[in-house]
Amino acid sequence: MKSLLNEALARHQEAEAKEEREAAKAAKTPEKGKNNDDQEIEKIVESINVSIKIVGCGGGGSNTVNRCSEAGITGAQLCAVNTDAKHLLSVHAPKKILIGKRLTKGLGAGALPEVGEQAAHENEEEIREFLRGSHVVFITAGMGGGTGTGSAQYVARIAKEE
Repeated sequence: MKSLLNEALARHQEAEAKEEREAAKAAKTPEKGKNNDDQEIEKIVESINVSIKIVGCGGGGSNTVNRCSEAGITGAQLCAVNTDAKHLLSVHAPKKILIGKRLTKGLGAGALPEVGEQAAHENEEEIREFLRGSHVVFITAGMGGGTGTGSAQYVARIAKEE
C-alpha cells in the first residue's frame, strides 16, 4: 500500500514538473509571428503613456473622426471641429467644437478658408484645451471647403505650441 502511495505521489510530482517546464518554455517561445525582440518592444510600448489626439476639421475631417469613432478606434482621443452646426450634430465623436459661433452663426464657412481660420481663432482656447498635453496630433480635413481648409493649419499651429 505504501508503495502505491509513493508511486502515485511520484507521478503527480513528475506531472507538475513537466507542466512547469512547458510553461517556462512557452514563456520563452514568442507568439506566432513575433520574435523575442518584438515581445521586448511590446513590453516597452505598453509601459509608455502617450497622448494621441485626432482632430477632424470641417465636414471632411469631421466625417473622418466620425468613421474612427464608429470603427471603435482606441488609444486616441477624437474631436470634431466645424462651423456647420447641423453637420456637427450628425457626428458621433466624444468631443465636438462648434467654431465661429459669432462669425458664422453655425451656418458654415461658405467655402471661404479665411472664414474657417477666423472661426478657429474665435475658439482658440477651447481647441487649445483639447490639445493640451498631447504627444501626437493627427489633423484631418478635406481641402474643398472653407472650414477644413482654413482651420486645419490654425489647429496645427496650436498643436505645435502645446
